[in-house]
Amino acid sequence: MRNARRLTSIAIGCIGIVTLCPPVLAQFGNARPVDTEPRRAVKLMINFASADSIVRSIQQLSIFRDQYPIELQAIAHDNSIIVTGTADNIREAKNSINLFDVLPKMISLKAEAILVLSDRAGHKHRAVLSGHSLVTPGRPIRLRSTVEGEPAAASDISMTSGRSDVQVQARINGDNSISLEGDWEYDFVWRVPGQAKPLHIHNSFGANGRAKSGDTISVSGSINKTGGDKAGLDAEILLFLTPVIQRQSEGGVRNAAIKPKALLP
Repeated sequence: MRNARRLTSIAIGCIGIVTLCPPVLAQFGNARPVDTEPRRAVKLMINFASADSIVRSIQQLSIFRDQYPIELQAIAHDNSIIVTGTADNIREAKNSINLFDVLPKMISLKAEAILVLSDRAGHKHRAVLSGHSLVTPGRPIRLRSTVEGEPAAASDISMTSGRSDVQVQARINGDNSISLEGDWEYDFVWRVPGQAKPLHIHNSFGANGRAKSGDTISVSGSINKTGGDKAGLDAEILLFLTPVIQRQSEGGVRNAAIKPKALLP
């Protein structure tokens, strides 16, 4: 009987020891040691990306759910993020935010519509309508150019009006090539000596292609014989697109250089 009581006491004592030792308890379950490090909140200004998109991206990272738990709140009116957590967690969050807050690549896009008129004598008359713009990848852009002809001698071929209208969307591929998708419409009117009415060419093409940065691609080309036997004109129309990926500015302000504003002591 004495031995039974002694064994019971030893067993009860062991249970008491296990209960009072969190590190030992953690070995037998999923319990985590209590984090006694104080939490605070800091506000980080976002320079280039959307604060809301950065919050969504970081929330998908498992490291901030398991190893560095934090709270994130996107502030739309000033494009900032409030980060709440321990000092280590906030430091890791700032490093990740800086990776997402980058200046997006831009594309410089040039569109050229070239008209070459060749008369029976072999003389060539050339007109170029060019448009240029800085575009955001994935967003459609419209480049429209017009020209009105200047007075010319009655014996000369002269352009009365010209219009080039291209709507295109540029996308940067994984190999840094650029895909272009869109539509191109042009309209040319010119006066030819001996013709009662001006000659008119109007057409539209798909403006699709793929190019390396800085390369010029021919979207389309056509040759039209106009003016009949008397004028004997050949009208060649060439459409070109030149996309160039713009380098990111190295002088941009980054969050790492901004002292965060503490919201809580």
